[in-house]
Parts: sequence; C-alpha cells; structure tokens
Amino acid sequence: MPEDLVEYVLVHELVHATQPPGPDHGRAWQTRMDVALPSWRHRKARLAEASKTIWRGTLADVPTSDAGARGALARHRHYLAHRNEPASRYLWSLATGQEHLARETPPPGHRPAVLEMPWDEHTPGYPSPGPGKWRMLRRGACTGCAFEGPDRTSYNDAVEDALDHTHAGWRDLPIVEWPRSSSAARAWRSHLDATHPPGWFDRQGPVRTWCDPIESRHRFGRAPGGGYMVAVRREEEPAPQALQLSLQEDGRR
Repeated sequence: MPEDLVEYVLVHELVHATQPPGPDHGRAWQTRMDVALPSWRHRKARLAEASKTIWRGTLADVPTSDAGARGALARHRHYLAHRNEPASRYLWSLATGQEHLARETPPPGHRPAVLEMPWDEHTPGYPSPGPGKWRMLRRGACTGCAFEGPDRTSYNDAVEDALDHTHAGWRDLPIVEWPRSSSAARAWRSHLDATHPPGWFDRQGPVRTWCDPIESRHRFGRAPGGGYMVAVRREEEPAPQALQLSLQEDGRR
C-alpha cells in the first residue's frame, strides 16, 4: 500500500482514539481530521479505489509465504502449519480428497497429486480475474519430489500434468469400459493386468475409461492400487455403412 494511504489509515484510527464522545465519523471527528491531515478526504477516496486490488492482510500474514516449499507434500504441510492465519487462504494445498497424502508415509517413487489455491482479486502475485470473480487455480504435483506443473484452471489438465511426470506413457494405454458388476470386475482386473505394464498399479498408475460427458472428471483413488481413473469422453461412432446408405437414399427422395 502506498505510504500516504498508510498514513491516512493510521491518522484515521488515532483520531478515533482521541476524539470526544459522539458519532464515529461525525462533525467533531471530521474537524479533528481536517487539522491532523488536511488532505484526508482525497486519500480516503484513493484508498476506496485501491482496496479493490491491494492485499488487505496484516503483518502477521507475511511469514505464511510458501516461497521455499515445493512439491505436493511440502506445500500442504506448510499450509497446515499456517492454516489458522488469515493469509492461509492463499497458500497452495492438496486438492479435496487428497489431504491424507500429507499425513501418511509416502510410498517410494513418484506418485501424482494436485495442488489448488483460490484465485480472486486479492490473490497475491496474480492478476485479478475480474471484480467479484472467483476461480480455483490448480497444479499437477508429485509426492516423491518437488515437481509442480503450470497453473491450470482445469482440474483434469492438472491431473494430466502430474501423470506426465509420474507415469510416462499413460496416454498410450488402452481405453476400457468401467465394470458394471462384481463378477465383471474380476475379469476386468485380469484384463488390465494383461494390457498394462508390469507393476503399473503397484505404482498407483492410472486407468483410462470411457465416460459420458456429464461424468468427465478424473477421479482420484478409483483405479486399482489407488491411482486415477482418467475419464475419456466417448466419441460418436460412425453409423454402420448400411445405415449410412439408407440415410443417403432417404435424402435423395
């Protein structure tokens, strides 16, 4: 905040502390402000405009910077250490449903995770998405190292960034149907073991499954071994040739 606006805030509160009984911002208060800081009205107007974009925290918020924390677990543990402080709202933390990863001993190797942080007009270090607008920023991350992907607004994009780091080649895996019964699940698992790399699911590898557009979010913990179920939207299949010919004939009539 500019120093002259800081000065206005300090004088404003000091005048409150020393003014005689009466309305908080009544004539007596305004008269004392005119004496203490003749330009206070101009500064008040500037503060009202600046407050739309400046961070309005306190000095206690400053130590919560997570500039030294990198990776899924380090970020979330830093968030937990400061979660009772106002600025913790603007710290990266594990996505909903993944918080337990920071409480458990991580398995060896690289495992995918997603970090998230609210993005609004007060998020430090980011341009405002627009007055009154709010979104969630996400990053693909890893529980085994300091990897972090680029900022994303799409959860699925962040998941895929993480998988590109932790499970190279996952995009080339076959796309399978999700089993509809327990008996089908047993055959389904045997099929997965036969069509995926050895030990894939021991390393929380993902499984790619067909989905309807309304269910197109990637799901953490749904794959065998606790990895991601990567939702792939089902593309419209071309009509059989006989049906295409029939439609063409109908169109010529």
